Amino acid sequence: MAVMRLAAIDVGTNSVRLLVAEVFPGRIQPLYQAQVITRLGEGLARSGLLRSSAIIRTVEAVDSFVEEARARGAVEVHVVATQAVREAANREEVLAALRERGLRVWVLSGEEEATLGFLGATAGLSPREEPPSAGPVLVIDVGGGSTELAWGGEKVEGVVSLPVGAVRLTEEFLTSDPPSPPEITAARNHLLEVFRAIPSLHPSLAIGTGGTLTALSAFHHRIIPYTPERVHGSSLSREEIEHLLWQLASIPLEERRKLPAIQPERADILVAGALLCGTIMDSLSIRRITVSEADLLWGILVHGVTQ
Repeated sequence: MAVMRLAAIDVGTNSVRLLVAEVFPGRIQPLYQAQVITRLGEGLARSGLLRSSAIIRTVEAVDSFVEEARARGAVEVHVVATQAVREAANREEVLAALRERGLRVWVLSGEEEATLGFLGATAGLSPREEPPSAGPVLVIDVGGGSTELAWGGEKVEGVVSLPVGAVRLTEEFLTSDPPSPPEITAARNHLLEVFRAIPSLHPSLAIGTGGTLTALSAFHHRIIPYTPERVHGSSLSREEIEHLLWQLASIPLEERRKLPAIQPERADILVAGALLCGTIMDSLSIRRITVSEADLLWGILVHGVTQ
């Protein structure tokens, strides 16, 4: 198989992301990554609809990324959409706008999203991260509108997709500025109920992906400026995530926006992201999670997409 330069774009609930890479058999070499927060899923949990303003922001971001990918030599651009698009009653509005631009969009099911996320994250493991054979690898993708878990060894053995993410949890529970302890307790109790759908697992390695989790790791480890190569392979203990949760929850939003290594547009959902990750770790007795830049976008490029 010849080396190909490909691009993948993820239209997510919180952000639109781009990856351009050289694709080899079974692996990739990232060349360029970018993201813009468009908050496509704002208000979706309450109305069931995507807002026109959010659709416009998102389509403009995809337009820009397609142009960037082609300028960087990508011979194919794969576009996928996740929770916000698959859930919205008016999803055809955003899909039609993208089709008008000559783009085909694969709306991933939750199970497909989890599977591709697992394949991408495990493709990005370095030799020092290779897990022992005592248990499966678990990949946790904390998104804006949903959270996906996938586990297995050389191949995926099981997946769970849960309709709760950092944007949704923030809008439904963490409405004060800063979030109050009773709000955090209510959100945690809600998550504990939702996470009962996760089977009992004893992973040999837990990998966390998603922009909120990578931002938390960059902030904790003081990776300034944000450098993907340094974030990839970093780790957070359960205690460190809990500390981050209460540290961020004690700061008003405008101050959170000024914190180093954090996109200002992401600051409002970081408390929810820490709460999501920490509660999953509690549910599965995980003491430490490895943070990965390799994720869904990697899975798309390594393993391809089909319609």
